[in-house]
Amino acid sequence: RLNGRVASAGDRLQAGDVVTLDGVRVDWAPLNGASGAVGGERVRFSYLKMWKRRGVVCTTDRRVRGNILDELGEVDGVGERLFPIGRLDKDSSG
Repeated sequence: RLNGRVASAGDRLQAGDVVTLDGVRVDWAPLNGASGAVGGERVRFSYLKMWKRRGVVCTTDRRVRGNILDELGEVDGVGERLFPIGRLDKDSSG
């Protein structure tokens, strides 16, 4: 929620806005520095940028052959959760 209402795609945050997730206030201001607090727990965010070659599937499902996690391999400083964005199909690159 953003200031008590359900957030929508494209909503922008401004100083003083209140963000809640499942009823817990999110300290979003420090997120620009790639870390923050969610529910009082300190969280570290990592951002990766990758040029996807043809044949790689934009999924984190390890059962799918040629998934993006297998393509990246182990990356220092990145935890268990990775969320691909800017999805491309298997036969696309970019």
